[in-house]
Amino acid sequence: MQNPINKLRHGMYYGLGQMTINFKELSFYLIRNLPNFYGHSGFFSAQLYYEPNSNLHIIINLGIAEYKAIRSCFDIMFNINREINKK
Repeated sequence: MQNPINKLRHGMYYGLGQMTINFKELSFYLIRNLPNFYGHSGFFSAQLYYEPNSNLHIIINLGIAEYKAIRSCFDIMFNINREINKK
């Protein structure tokens, strides 16, 4: 179930009702040790993602259908991911 079928954009894949976020591909800072997140993003900036290596669940609901809110959700996920995977 963690093998996405389609590419939404660079670093974002989807299939079977699930999205995969590959922060290694999304990162402009060339951070290589970030694991993938699996879940889904909703239209009103509601997101639920799971990272199996650390058993981390991230649930975000901003309730706003604007690009800035959606971008904020991914920024929050990136920062949490970076903090828990510091070496």
